[in-house]
Amino acid sequence: MSSFTIDDAASFASVEVRRIAMAPNVHPGAHWHNGPVFGVVESGSVFFQVKDQPLRVLHAGDTFFEPGDTTITRFDATDEGVTFLAWFPVPAGIEPELTMGAKPERVSDGLESLPSPWGVFTRDSVTSIDGEVRLFERFSVAGEPHLTLETGDTTVAAGLLPRLEAFLSRRALWEREATDAVVVEFSTEDPTQDELDEAAADLRAAQIVVFPDAAVTVHFNDTCGQHFLEGYWPAVHFSSLDAVTEVSVES
Repeated sequence: MSSFTIDDAASFASVEVRRIAMAPNVHPGAHWHNGPVFGVVESGSVFFQVKDQPLRVLHAGDTFFEPGDTTITRFDATDEGVTFLAWFPVPAGIEPELTMGAKPERVSDGLESLPSPWGVFTRDSVTSIDGEVRLFERFSVAGEPHLTLETGDTTVAAGLLPRLEAFLSRRALWEREATDAVVVEFSTEDPTQDELDEAAADLRAAQIVVFPDAAVTVHFNDTCGQHFLEGYWPAVHFSSLDAVTEVSVES
């Protein structure tokens, strides 16, 4: 027998019960609910993880608890699939809701943050000499490459994380497509294979920007300094379907 303690239990007016089946190897990704969820696995098994707590594998008869307004990092069916019962207690007039992506959090300086597999995204900001903080309409996390979500809305930003994950998963493909596109764009004749290979070796993705419409822009560094003037760099723009739509020079 399992027991769980939840805050504000007296405020719940009803409990919605659902039986949910997930096919083998279905991985929905991180998500969060607007209230607590209690469940029990009926058959099969599932990978279960709350925030950065230890990953567990739940089997038939195992119970689980998902706190409200908390990132459920994994609820992924194993190769045998899973069927489970879930109870959603809700206050009067409220429907159970599920939001994909990590739950936005707030850090100590009051700026909203967004946990992710690549680090914590925070609102880009600048502090003036008089201490005033100016927020920009984007979230970023430093790294190689630098990752940016081009929105100041935490809910929209959280929804862009699966898009970023999918884009990064095929990096070897789009990176070569991008460097080839740069060479073709700035060549006066058909480039040779050696020229394409040289660009692939010299150009490195420095920043990836994901937009609310799922388009992506990748900014590149010219590591050898021979292809672009100092202070200028190429950027390759991708559609929501990862097709190259434009090559530009930024400064």
